[in-house]
Amino acid sequence: MLTVEDLRQIVMPPVAVAVESDPRKRTPSEQTQLGRDAARAALASLGIAGDLAAGPQGPMWPGGIVGSIAHTDGTAVVIAARINDRAALGIDFERGDRVLSERVIERITTEKERVWLRTAGGDMPLVLFCAKEATYKALSRFEQHPASFADVSFEPAGPGLLVGTLVPSATPFDSLSEVTVKTLLAGEYVVAVVEVEASLLPSSRAGRERAARDSR
Repeated sequence: MLTVEDLRQIVMPPVAVAVESDPRKRTPSEQTQLGRDAARAALASLGIAGDLAAGPQGPMWPGGIVGSIAHTDGTAVVIAARINDRAALGIDFERGDRVLSERVIERITTEKERVWLRTAGGDMPLVLFCAKEATYKALSRFEQHPASFADVSFEPAGPGLLVGTLVPSATPFDSLSEVTVKTLLAGEYVVAVVEVEASLLPSSRAGRERAARDSR
């Protein structure tokens, strides 16, 4: 079972963390509800009561809050933070026993990534998959169009760390041309987390974010 204590190895305060697990809940609607329950718990830890609102492209976080939800196999995890602490967040996780086919690996990787994967450990293709999913969740905070797997190319940067270079079309602003992903092997799960620091927001955009938050 994935726990808050597991996630706290790579997610530090002031980012809130919540986990909801029920192995009986595996249908899409049940897992969505687990995600909503975890989001409610994460918001409560930030001192905010309430639920996520429904939006045209998925759940909407309350004003002044950014967050990310992932769920699989009867478990949902959520990370959330205030906009003045993090500009964007992304999280993804998979069971460690999931095996990616060669065809899937070819589809999700760049040529540069395939080079280092040839000498990497057996978990790295799944770690890379989670890293890309977490990155796209974080980038969706700024971009309306979905990013593709080829829009970011990762390389190892140390134990549990990957650094990815974004292609220009997927770079929302000049100060966010790279992303750092923290990864974790926790029990039977592979986890990847992206945190975009609030300081990376352009000053004009930060001002607009602050004005929007203050108006609520």
